[in-house]
Amino acid sequence: MTRLRVLLLLLGAIAIVALWRWSPAPDATRPTAPDPRTPLVHQAGDTQPGGWQPMSDSAFASTMTGFVIMTVRGDSLWFDFTSPDDSTVSLAMLGFIPARSLLDTAARFEAVGEGGITRLVGITSPQVMDSAVRYMDTSCNLGVEVPVRDVSGRTVHGGPAFLPGMAELLPKSLWQAEGGEAHRTVALELARKIPPIPAGADSTVQDMVDPFAESPFRVHTVFTFVIDDTDVLVGDVRRSMPHPVPGVEAAVNEQRIFIAERPANDPAAEFQLAWSNQGTDMGESTDIRELETLLRLGPRKVLTFIVGRQYGDGGGDAFLARTGPGRWLQVASYYVGC
Repeated sequence: MTRLRVLLLLLGAIAIVALWRWSPAPDATRPTAPDPRTPLVHQAGDTQPGGWQPMSDSAFASTMTGFVIMTVRGDSLWFDFTSPDDSTVSLAMLGFIPARSLLDTAARFEAVGEGGITRLVGITSPQVMDSAVRYMDTSCNLGVEVPVRDVSGRTVHGGPAFLPGMAELLPKSLWQAEGGEAHRTVALELARKIPPIPAGADSTVQDMVDPFAESPFRVHTVFTFVIDDTDVLVGDVRRSMPHPVPGVEAAVNEQRIFIAERPANDPAAEFQLAWSNQGTDMGESTDIRELETLLRLGPRKVLTFIVGRQYGDGGGDAFLARTGPGRWLQVASYYVGC
């Protein structure tokens, strides 16, 4: 080895040592770039900064075997897990979305609006979806939000979503026609046929057989419409009483909400109750419902109401399907609250 080569090697070694000594130490307060080999999906055993433990692989697999009730709002998709409320009805045949499809970027979901307007969206990242579910706050049911991308039709800015081609939203002008005096009289008669709230259903009125017995019924709303050769009447009848707790000024209301039917070709026939629910707006026993949206679902175009539900500690929606003449069943629901 020549003297020149030895000199060059020696100078190179000195330069390396100098660079190492004078390089600044890493700043622990500055974030470092993520390792590209790090998976986006959190694995069992990881924790988020808040200390939440992720859902186990077995729990995640079990959760994703059900269905979701979905709403598209802007660039986000909100969903809640649900399961059939009636074993005789297939949610798949009604167009409900299997939870596992939310992990597939090729899957499509259709938000429906009035007048046949639809918006087709897809999941942007299955990894984001995976992590959103694994790190759900299980202490409260608040739904899960994940980003979506538009595939086609940007005119629906929000609305319920189902599998493509499986849902049609009926305009409120079709079914929210206010009934006349004759319909109001029928609504009052039908409300009286619904059993009262059982004694003891609420701790504040448990000593009363029927706390509203002395209160007159009044019609809150009554709608009537004809569809599928059936005359349908939707009634919301209420009555009030003073609050049983001394010093509380707000009245307590009882609600009796129902759907009744009769053949459209027989106007002399009496309306028959097809579904009903009764509840109050008092404290933890609050159970107030409102029929908000009417859909046709699945290949058979099953009439289905989305029913808004208000409880003492939360709310949510239920899906009420007409499974046959004079028969409406709650087929799915979800709860939001703590």
